[in-house]
Amino acid sequence: MDKTQAGVHHGCAPALFLCSNLPDQTMLLLVNVDDISGEVIPHVIDGLMARGAESVHVVQAITKKGRLEFLFLVDGPEERCETLGGFLASELGTLGVRVFDPRHIHFEYRIRQVRLTAQAGGVPVETLVRVKEVLGEEGQVLSVKAECEDLRAALAQFERIGAEVSLTALKRLVEQTALGQEDCSLQNIQAEYLTSILRQPLRRER
Repeated sequence: MDKTQAGVHHGCAPALFLCSNLPDQTMLLLVNVDDISGEVIPHVIDGLMARGAESVHVVQAITKKGRLEFLFLVDGPEERCETLGGFLASELGTLGVRVFDPRHIHFEYRIRQVRLTAQAGGVPVETLVRVKEVLGEEGQVLSVKAECEDLRAALAQFERIGAEVSLTALKRLVEQTALGQEDCSLQNIQAEYLTSILRQPLRRER
């Protein structure tokens, strides 16, 4: 299967990350249990991931007679279904596992960067924040999301020079800059949208 992917450059150069998510044989496993301790859930999640699950979600729900239960939603390769199901049965005591062949709607996305420059009475401090741009069928940007780790790193740098700003405000500034694809500012912080492309090895993310 030909999977067209692109990687992220983690240096200081502007980067573009394009990804085409192609359908594969990923299955959805569903199990509901109403007699499990909350302390067991992290163990089950870790065990599923170690056995080949691609993602695990645990949702609390209400079933008949107002009883509380947990729903385990597990994405995994078709060839790992028996292994994942067996682990669920051994840890949760379930008598069966529902397996679905889901239809996924995948969107291409790219990673761009926003350069932040802050000055608080001394030498300006610059840092880069990666932003994921989800694309529509015609290549239009549907939504943007700033990378949280980059935001926190930028915030720490700005705090050291006395440039006070909240994480929420900084996130809003970066995403507004990316969505509008134009430079913005907040107090003494300048945000510059970078459009240069840096091609990197291919990778894939669901």
